[in-house]
Amino acid sequence: MNKLYDAEFVVAVVGYELILLQYVSAFADGFATHAQMKRVHQITCGYSFMEHGGVWTDAVFITPWLVYLVGKYDFTYTSVASILVLTVSFVVWTALAFLVYAPEGLMMPEAHAHNGYVTVAGYFHIVYAGLSSWIMAMLYLGMMTNNPAGRYI
Repeated sequence: MNKLYDAEFVVAVVGYELILLQYVSAFADGFATHAQMKRVHQITCGYSFMEHGGVWTDAVFITPWLVYLVGKYDFTYTSVASILVLTVSFVVWTALAFLVYAPEGLMMPEAHAHNGYVTVAGYFHIVYAGLSSWIMAMLYLGMMTNNPAGRYI
């Protein structure tokens, strides 16, 4: 495989795999569709995985955009600053999940958090969001070499 396409391939596979793992986890938890939520948990007011607008945004817009970005720019993935940004990204998304989404899941259950807990799908979302935010932050902070990656010049 050509080096120029390695990062794009990895981002596409990891991104869509994490979205798929969220669906599988939500299905196992009874939160994949609204009908399943109603049947398994007798929940009529809440958001299933398939109703979650953020999931569709991740699949249709965010992941393809990230693939484009890593194809266009030569990011400094292993620099100290980049690792710091990655760490901060995971800390922020983990804090959001536990301090905001889990409590909100008591009032409005959804696939990523309900009954006051972050679900397995929620943990996969933390990983997806953390990695996505890392790439976006590297773009906005200018954390790339002067060499374009070459695909979209």
